[in-house]
Amino acid sequence: MIVPMKKVTLLFTNQTDEDAHNIVNSLRDFGAFHFGLGDDSTSLLEQMEAALAILQQHGSPRAQEFGAREKNAEYYSTRVLHLTAEVNGTRAKLAQLAAVEEWYRQWSDVSVQSIKDIAASGCHIRLFEMPKSDFRIINVAEVEKDGSILFVAGQDTKTVRFALISRHSETKIENAVEISLPHFEVTDLRREEAHLLSQLAEFEAALHLLTGRMHIISKELHEEKYRIQFHTVQSMLKKAEGISGVSYIEGYIPADTVKAFKQVVEKNNWGFSMTDPSEEDHPPTLLRNPKFVEPVYMLYRFLGMRIGYREMDVSFMFILFYTIITGLLVGDAGYGLIYLGLTAFAHAKLKGKADSRYFQLGYLLSGSIIVFGGLSGVWFGSATLAALPGLRDMTIPELAAFDIETGKMSNSIQIMMQIGFSLGIVHLSLGHLMKGWQRRKSLEVIGHLAYIAFLFCVYKVICFLIFKEPLPGYLVPGLAISIPLMFVFNNASQGLLAGMKSQSATFIFDLIGGFSDLISYIRIPIVGLVTVVLGMLFNLLSFGAPLGHAFGLILAVMGVLIHATRLKAMEFSNHAGMEWNGEWYKPFVGKEKKQWI
Repeated sequence: MIVPMKKVTLLFTNQTDEDAHNIVNSLRDFGAFHFGLGDDSTSLLEQMEAALAILQQHGSPRAQEFGAREKNAEYYSTRVLHLTAEVNGTRAKLAQLAAVEEWYRQWSDVSVQSIKDIAASGCHIRLFEMPKSDFRIINVAEVEKDGSILFVAGQDTKTVRFALISRHSETKIENAVEISLPHFEVTDLRREEAHLLSQLAEFEAALHLLTGRMHIISKELHEEKYRIQFHTVQSMLKKAEGISGVSYIEGYIPADTVKAFKQVVEKNNWGFSMTDPSEEDHPPTLLRNPKFVEPVYMLYRFLGMRIGYREMDVSFMFILFYTIITGLLVGDAGYGLIYLGLTAFAHAKLKGKADSRYFQLGYLLSGSIIVFGGLSGVWFGSATLAALPGLRDMTIPELAAFDIETGKMSNSIQIMMQIGFSLGIVHLSLGHLMKGWQRRKSLEVIGHLAYIAFLFCVYKVICFLIFKEPLPGYLVPGLAISIPLMFVFNNASQGLLAGMKSQSATFIFDLIGGFSDLISYIRIPIVGLVTVVLGMLFNLLSFGAPLGHAFGLILAVMGVLIHATRLKAMEFSNHAGMEWNGEWYKPFVGKEKKQWI
């Protein structure tokens, strides 16, 4: 649920900076006052955060003595970022040398300077490569008629590399690509490579040594964040116009903290006014949900989604359908077991260092994939595994991806498509029911109920077109009634005439949008089918199967991020009236900021 907020204006009598400091300290100790501080980053803060993230990638902190004089976090952060830039620059140079080394592998260890010296004497040696099919039709006699010499230096399955020795520097050969000479001699290449590798080892050793100073950076990072936040709040104290010696500050508190807030006010002899937020105000959003729903907060954080204060808390719906859709999109129990194992490994490694709700989300989505994969008999896309005793017993025959008798793919795609569209009609209808409930005191609720009837008629049309199901007799009357009701009542909160006028130009697109939104749920069975087919193809790669499945695991994650997120953030949100443009509740709580979302 979304916790109700109270808008508060606090009044103070303060004459000195010390008074202001004491006021801010008291508000910090209260720990529930939201000021809307926004982004509290500075260049130093960003520098320390970047340095800390880099050092965390270099393993466990090393207990190293740096001498009697310890440096501050700014010094260590600057040093880390400088060394990181050196490491990246050195690796880029090594990559360039690798390209040059590949050039010498293809053309042998020729002397670049010798080629340049010969060219200075009037004999040009130019290097080319071209497809084998084009090289076969070259008329070599024609090319060499002026005294030039064409010499094949090497070739592979598709390409021929050759040198053209000629008195002319502009001779052209059709379809051939001229290859530039490298800037390094082969002897210089080896020397420079050894030097860069030595430098790289030094830079990385220095970075690893600095992991022993992570605690200093981390401590000063927290202090810097607190200092910035503290002074930002202090600067928000405004002088009351026309009243000497009185300052005020505005913010929001959760309605259930009013009693504790009044005790703080009484203790400090402050004045205050408290009201419910008006339509012009933009209060923050604080969510309170059962523990099993809270993993969805990690999705909100990752996707940058913020529920508005006056919107609905769709957290339960979000996590429920996201979990179901993820299971159907991936639908390979073998992949689910790997995701589960990776989540457990990360949880063990990062316990206490990362928000545990990330791991809860990983367990939840992995479990969904295992369940749906087991029910459809998909284990790494293998019909052999699906036929094993135990695994076979888990499979629902109508959902089975493989025919156990033949080992070939079954025709369950029809059932999966029906599941996808059925999920879509339920998903979108719930969006309208939730929005209708929010508008229950307005005639607009009739428009949302009519939209649900329209979606159901569209669903029946889709079943007719794809599954050849007969059209029901109520289809035409249903459309004839629902569409006019939608037109009249969709924007009834503006008034019937004004609402109809406001959507007169776009109503036809709303109808098309409803059809396309429901059709878009076809992506669920299609993406699931692609996962199965790719798994089967990877199993044909013999020794390359593990690499193929690793690629499949990455593709499956991308599929969830793209398709499951789209169905929730766009299709469902459009029908539920969600704009995701709110601001999360972030109370002023001092050095250790509680993670509300």
